[in-house]
Amino acid sequence: MKLFSMRDKTTRRQVFWLLKRLTSYSLWARKRDDWQIFSRAYENAVKTWPSSQPEQMLADTLN
Repeated sequence: MKLFSMRDKTTRRQVFWLLKRLTSYSLWARKRDDWQIFSRAYENAVKTWPSSQPEQMLADTLN
């Protein structure tokens, strides 16, 4: 499969940028922090959901 020529400077520069971006520690640390914020908010929402609502999810299913 040969879609792009790696001899092209622009292609090599874009591939290098993408690899550098996807392997950066700061990107993954930020993703981890964002996931932690989301999961805490979701868990809190599930635990404080009014039991009168029919869509209620049991908080025990989060463990």
